Amino acid sequence: MRVGNFVKRALLIVSVVVLVGFNIKVSAQESDSNRGGVLVSPAIIERDVIPGEVVTLDIKIENLTDEDLQLYLGTTDFVNNPNESGSPKFVDAPGPQSLSNWVRFDNDKIVVEAHTRLPVAVRLEVPEDVEPGSHYGAVVFSKEGSNVAGSPTVGVNYDIGTLIFANAAGQTLDKGNVLSFETDRTWYESPPVNFIVRYENDGNVVSKPLGLIEIYNIAGVKEGVLQVNEIFGATLPGSIRKYEVVWSPDKWLGLIPRMGRYKAEGLLSFGTPETTVDLGPTYFWLLPINAILFVGLVLFAIVILLWLLLKLYERRIIKKHGSKEAD
Repeated sequence: MRVGNFVKRALLIVSVVVLVGFNIKVSAQESDSNRGGVLVSPAIIERDVIPGEVVTLDIKIENLTDEDLQLYLGTTDFVNNPNESGSPKFVDAPGPQSLSNWVRFDNDKIVVEAHTRLPVAVRLEVPEDVEPGSHYGAVVFSKEGSNVAGSPTVGVNYDIGTLIFANAAGQTLDKGNVLSFETDRTWYESPPVNFIVRYENDGNVVSKPLGLIEIYNIAGVKEGVLQVNEIFGATLPGSIRKYEVVWSPDKWLGLIPRMGRYKAEGLLSFGTPETTVDLGPTYFWLLPINAILFVGLVLFAIVILLWLLLKLYERRIIKKHGSKEAD
């Protein structure tokens, strides 16, 4: 393994932690949810909880429009998406890890005046018999009332809110497993190259694996270093997630396309206690067909030109030699 100076988990936990890799139609680049002139902060809340306690959540909603807004509050649950993308699949029926039925509001309908920010009173009432591990759900806001999980007045079109992750104290298990590491194709005409790490969470808490991938050309020269899960995306308990990493190298000297056989290998770190496993190696080709055809045609033209020049030279020599014999 030639991966050097592997960046440890703690060094990668930066401000992008708020992303968590989930998306409920909110901005994935900010700690706030901003849509339709309504700003909710934070977009994600993570808390450690103990059985029987009541936790107050600090959620604020801001009206960026010129008109007063009436918003409906409610809750919903989510599970891992079967497509392994990491985006949540929202469901109406609570599951073993859901916390939507823990959430309490002072009011399920609020009015936010134009260009003002309003704190929203939200409480988590943790059950006495809560199972240890991660529990999750979402507090959602809607401009239109409808019959949706958690509240009879929550709109189906809830496109803004806060994801909540609560880690209940007790006997937790934080472990995982790398199922595969590969590219989505064996060869590419040109970058980008898409790497896919399939990770399985075998524990009962949310897992956030981190790692590095290093890329070497056919001569063994390192040409790239990539971070795996740089947005600190989460894998839900008992589920599989694909972490995609894209390599988009520039041309050599800004002119020459990258080409040849490449090797990629790396490390992935996860779990408590931390486990680090090797990724790869996996191999792929960069074959810029158009560039190769162009070079081939140029070389072919050069060969033909040299052949013609050689033939012309031979004829001149023969002609000259024939003239001397005639004399």
